[in-house]
Amino acid sequence: MAFSGNGDIYAGGFLKDTSGKYYIAMANSKVAGIEGTINPATHLDVYPNPANDMIYFRSENSIINGLLVVTDISGKTIRQEYINGGDNSIDVSSFPIGVYIVKLQSAKGIYIGKFVKE
Repeated sequence: MAFSGNGDIYAGGFLKDTSGKYYIAMANSKVAGIEGTINPATHLDVYPNPANDMIYFRSENSIINGLLVVTDISGKTIRQEYINGGDNSIDVSSFPIGVYIVKLQSAKGIYIGKFVKE
């Protein structure tokens, strides 16, 4: 998973097209199905990274009634909850080892971060 300076998101893995060829997926804020605007300046600080038990995340704006969604690298939702405030934490001790994407959506925008669970 990689993020460019202009808001594009790139994901690699075992992605195949209909002909069986591997490819890298790319999405940006103009892709249908993504509500709001993804601005590279509105990322989430996620720490510690890698993590074992707890992750902490902080956005540059205080989030009120934000929807937090944690997905694994395949896009499967692992956890979803509503949060408030600028600094937050969640327990990831039960998560399998892997790479996770944290998406926080609020009226102020969409914030994206990632972390590795060891």
